[in-house]
Amino acid sequence: MSHTNEAALTQPASLPPFLEGAEDSAEFAGLYERGMPRTVYGLLQWTARVHGQKNAWRFIDDGISRNWAQVLEQVDRTADTLHRLGVRKGTHVAVMTSNIEAFPLCWLALAKLGATIAPVNIAYTSREVAHALTLSESRYLLIEDTFLPIYEELQDIGIPAENVLVVGEHNGPYRSWEAELAASKPAETAETVEPGTLLNIQFTSGTTGFAKGCMLTHEYWMVLGVASSLLFGDVMQRIYLGQSFYYMVGQRLLMNALLMGAELIIPRKPGSKRFMPDLITYECDYCSMFEMAYKQGLSLKEKKNVLKLATIFGFSATTAQHFESLFDTPVQEFYGMTEIGGALYLPRDIRPTDYESGTCGIPCAFREVGVFDLEGNPVPDGQAGELCVRGAGLMLGYYRNEEASREVFRNDWFRTGDLFVKDANGHFRIVGRIKDMVRRNGENIPAQEVEAVIRMLPEVRQAAVIPVPDDYCGEEVKVYLELNDGVSRDQLPMTRVLEHARANLAAFKVPRYYAYIDKFELTDSLRVRKKALTEGVADLRAGAWDAKDDCWHPAQEI
Repeated sequence: MSHTNEAALTQPASLPPFLEGAEDSAEFAGLYERGMPRTVYGLLQWTARVHGQKNAWRFIDDGISRNWAQVLEQVDRTADTLHRLGVRKGTHVAVMTSNIEAFPLCWLALAKLGATIAPVNIAYTSREVAHALTLSESRYLLIEDTFLPIYEELQDIGIPAENVLVVGEHNGPYRSWEAELAASKPAETAETVEPGTLLNIQFTSGTTGFAKGCMLTHEYWMVLGVASSLLFGDVMQRIYLGQSFYYMVGQRLLMNALLMGAELIIPRKPGSKRFMPDLITYECDYCSMFEMAYKQGLSLKEKKNVLKLATIFGFSATTAQHFESLFDTPVQEFYGMTEIGGALYLPRDIRPTDYESGTCGIPCAFREVGVFDLEGNPVPDGQAGELCVRGAGLMLGYYRNEEASREVFRNDWFRTGDLFVKDANGHFRIVGRIKDMVRRNGENIPAQEVEAVIRMLPEVRQAAVIPVPDDYCGEEVKVYLELNDGVSRDQLPMTRVLEHARANLAAFKVPRYYAYIDKFELTDSLRVRKKALTEGVADLRAGAWDAKDDCWHPAQEI
């Protein structure tokens, strides 16, 4: 599947030296003509040559710090280790770790080998891990010792014990990551890697069901890294990685650091409570901020940070304005998703006081966007429709899921599933979602997956999930349960439903609110009419059991 690139590069105030003149090029190939590396490992080589003695990354909880020349040497050793164990071009390697050095070393080494990483969320249950390993057809697994018990619950997963590398202590029949790495040398390999070589099978919840694996190439990461770096309009020195490496954003921040010769500041376990304190302590000048971290930072009541910029998405204009005022830091909207990388951004000179909430801005470098109806016809400015995106470096499709791939691509346009309006100023503003999902703390939670898990309970006939607006998390998950005939509510207390959800869903997917319903209203296609659950309801918490506060909220007065 090919995707054309018709979008010209934007022109920020200043560029890293090797991108000087790139703003004159309308094609990504123009960057290559100016010596731009074509692959992720090629970029690492360039960075080590140009910025070799500059700090590369600092794992602040593990006491590990390296410069870019040392990172290249360690990546070459890691590539030798993996190659010696049988990893070749096209081999799929799953990685399940927290933010430890093994993750980026493995990712960059696989990039050198032309192999493919399948990052696994450490919050996954064994059911979800089994799906990820099976779907990705991973033949090797790099796993942190903390998560080994989850893996050992699985059976017949298809990965030989000698292909499992454990970081840390273990007693099983597996290989020691540390021992294998110590026996390696920075050897050369003969693999030929192209921009179109598959680098990631990146899991995303998508719109329905189990997580799907986005096929992301070297070109995807180069386009995303360059486009996001260009829109900053500045060269950053220290970037805070407040997300996990197994998410696309974490790897994107590493690309930004590579492109700018910046230092990446990395906590082992990112969290909202430590986000702003870490930013201040380590004098970071850029971060990708999420709203819960910002709200935790409110208690600091200080402006000691040296941030040049914080990328945001989904903040209201009022919240964005408050953040700028409180921390004396400019924010910048940046809209994207795993399937497409970046798509829209607001230029640096536009402040939150200048735009309406939901405004995501104009197309990023290498991107063309449009608003269409469900039949694929362009809609007039000011009218809501589905945002579609095309350009260089989109995902190839969903791995081993041709049907889902066909559904999201219309010719070379990717259908985001998000409803947008283009205003008179040419800015695109998000107004809703076609997708049936809940967005909690920046996580996309597909309703269908949660509903399927709840329906596993024998007492449950049907379940329906809706989002509940929440000032802290953005949205919380609420699930309605219709019980089978003859089953009383006493026979299925909500505490048991919660236990079941926790056993089968990652923590961020577990519903907070639970409610019984006598009978769902159905559509003509026999699906739950979810709008009927929310119509006329002023407070969606009313009448629901709150798992967080362990209480029933009073029913809504009629």
